[in-house]
Amino acid sequence: MFVHVSAVEGGSPLREGQKVSYDIGQDRKTGKSRAENVRSA
Repeated sequence: MFVHVSAVEGGSPLREGQKVSYDIGQDRKTGKSRAENVRSA
């Protein structure tokens, strides 16, 4: 799942292996799924 840094709530960087929750959205340009409203779980 692709996640852009701008989708991470709170501005904290994510760490590899960190548990997160997110909503699934759709990229308008590509039509592919992407993570939105990403937050630490």
